[in-house]
Amino acid sequence: MRGILQPSTEYLDIEAINRELQDKLDERDAAVIYVWFDDYGLERKGVAQKLNLSEDGLKSRIRKIYRKLEVTSREGAVRRVMEILNVI
Repeated sequence: MRGILQPSTEYLDIEAINRELQDKLDERDAAVIYVWFDDYGLERKGVAQKLNLSEDGLKSRIRKIYRKLEVTSREGAVRRVMEILNVI
């Protein structure tokens, strides 16, 4: 199920995103963001399972992603990535 923003993995270019960020996303951050774009409606537990992470580990990773993107929610993170990539 796609969210209101309807993100798509075809636009996801982590290198391009990192060129715009002071605190760069790493491979694990990119994996979380990729899952968000690939299956936007997936609950946190499903994301953790897909990435073979504990839910607490995923929560910690998400907080880091939010800080790096300067947002406070998954929707905000997806929107920020799409803005950086000029797809919205």
